[in-house]
Amino acid sequence: TIEYLTGDHFFYLAFWRIDGIIPYWKDSDSTFFYIEKHCTEKEDCLGWMQVTNRRDGKTGKATSILYNRISLNYNANGGIQSKTNPDAKGIFRKLVLSWQKLPAYLKPVDTGETYPTQALRFQEPSKRSTKSGKKEYKDVLNSLIDFKPAVEEAYDGSKLKYYYDDEFGKTTEVNVLTRWHIVKECLVQGETVIGKSLHTTTAEEMEEKGGQAAKDMWDESDMYSALESGREMTISGLLRWFKPATHGLEGYIDEYGYSVVEDPEKPVKGINGKTIT
Repeated sequence: TIEYLTGDHFFYLAFWRIDGIIPYWKDSDSTFFYIEKHCTEKEDCLGWMQVTNRRDGKTGKATSILYNRISLNYNANGGIQSKTNPDAKGIFRKLVLSWQKLPAYLKPVDTGETYPTQALRFQEPSKRSTKSGKKEYKDVLNSLIDFKPAVEEAYDGSKLKYYYDDEFGKTTEVNVLTRWHIVKECLVQGETVIGKSLHTTTAEEMEEKGGQAAKDMWDESDMYSALESGREMTISGLLRWFKPATHGLEGYIDEYGYSVVEDPEKPVKGINGKTIT
């Protein structure tokens, strides 16, 4: 079977590393990247939301896309928020570890830090001026990727090319819907969408773990309701996808990367070499 890969999906499979491991192709990831491509090309869309099962690799895919968006554009800023500041810092650390493993031709000029802890800046390294020498500047991106605390106003006033919101369904420190109403202004200039976003989470208890605000955000992202009301886009500016846990579930993927959803009539060889019955 021939499968179409988007550019982001190819980059993820060919160059990105998840905890030092090369990711493999699976059908549910293709759906993920197809939706990302659709949202990127839809001019009035600010991004999308995904609810998925644990251990789906959502963080790896998200950081791969975030890096791709920022490292391919001049004067582009990428931001990360999660349910807490340590969580956002952990995601940034994973991005840095993957960036370190990239070949040199996929690493634009940066400030020279071997292990950035606050921001990955694609800027020229600092140089001291000398009396005799005239300072020359390289052609650099002047772009950056950073992370912020979970607070609602963390990115207020910023201009973002790409924003990653991790575990929006588990965030209890702030109201994620209120936070999104602030962040979305960072992705537009007037009526023009200049940036996109990705929001991922697993499903959680509705009250104690911040699920209700996430549900409100989910409800504002219903495209069917928007079309029925005569609108071309949702209230939130986002689209949404609920990925069934049966798709892309570890241990139930055949040797070619396809999900085994129903009980097979005959045993199937899994991608991990084990038999799926």
